[in-house]
Amino acid sequence: MILFLAFLFPLAVYLFVLGLINRRDRPLMVSGAWDFAGVIFAASGFLLLLGPGCATGLYEPWRYFWGAGSTDRLEPPGDGGWYASIVLAVIYFVIVVGGCALILWARRQTTAVYNVEPSAFENILARVLEGLGLSWTRAGNQLFIKYAPLPSGNSVAGTAIQAAPSVAVREAGRELVEGAALGRGAELAGLPAHPAVAHQLAVLEVDASELFHHVTLRWRMTEEPLRQEVESELRRLLAQTPTRTNLIGAWLLTLSAVLFAAIFVGLVLLILLNLRWMR
Repeated sequence: MILFLAFLFPLAVYLFVLGLINRRDRPLMVSGAWDFAGVIFAASGFLLLLGPGCATGLYEPWRYFWGAGSTDRLEPPGDGGWYASIVLAVIYFVIVVGGCALILWARRQTTAVYNVEPSAFENILARVLEGLGLSWTRAGNQLFIKYAPLPSGNSVAGTAIQAAPSVAVREAGRELVEGAALGRGAELAGLPAHPAVAHQLAVLEVDASELFHHVTLRWRMTEEPLRQEVESELRRLLAQTPTRTNLIGAWLLTLSAVLFAAIFVGLVLLILLNLRWMR
């Protein structure tokens, strides 16, 4: 019973917060690391209790502890079963913590946008890129971003600098442009040495869900100032963009209410059972 309630509570809180986010009148941008941190919190009841419960459940006193919440029988026995269960639980925690840390690190190049219609987001993203003097080509869900070309007659370096009015974006590509002039463009950009892609700045993957009103951005081969500039403008424009009613928000709030009700009923039953055992 304790395991069941501990598993439900963080999940109910996560769904409640997610429901409120999807009921906002404006979209919300969060970093990929914070987005995954919410998922970790939602699964924390399972990760922190159910996993160790299974690992230590090989020993009978631990099963009594997880089931009744009593520590009366948790005295170390003479055999090695008690210690073996502790070792298994420690190994489990090391694996879970290490895995979560690794995924959080990998999510650094990801950004999540909640409560936004994919069509509206694509229009806003196009406005941002154009406003920063950038051009792009699309291949599936990938955008290949580079400086917008100027009319012929301009030098390579002059074109790159004049086409990008943003100081941060211009600085992001300065090394790339100078390296191209020295024949080091491919090395600096991590791209093949080909004139068509010599001044490419970034590859952006855009995964959108019409049903959930959600967009995920994954940045590849990009300079951090460029990403910061683009996402700063995206955040500013999204804050000015109203959203239509998102039914997913209502469903999430309803589901969280059901889970909270189940937790309440479970706590009442647990209290009643304990009172009965005490008589």
